[in-house]
Amino acid sequence: MNESAFNSGCTAPRSYNFQLPVHVPCFGIGMVIATLKRNGVWGDLPPALRKKTVQASTGWSGLKVTKEDLDSIPDETWNALASALRLK
Repeated sequence: MNESAFNSGCTAPRSYNFQLPVHVPCFGIGMVIATLKRNGVWGDLPPALRKKTVQASTGWSGLKVTKEDLDSIPDETWNALASALRLK
């Protein structure tokens, strides 16, 4: 994994090694939710982000994940999420 995807223990804003916002197609949202639940990360996400993800899974337009969404995730949870989803 690229170290820039994990800005652990730092109070500086997190930097991401991929283009934002990210669009997750509707058919991929269920797979993302299942992966996060399987890895024990789903319950650690902020409630607003979980709600946004579940609502997106019921429609056809997909999910738009912004920098603000990712910044709302605690560092420890982000590290586990990035590892589970193989983000670089």
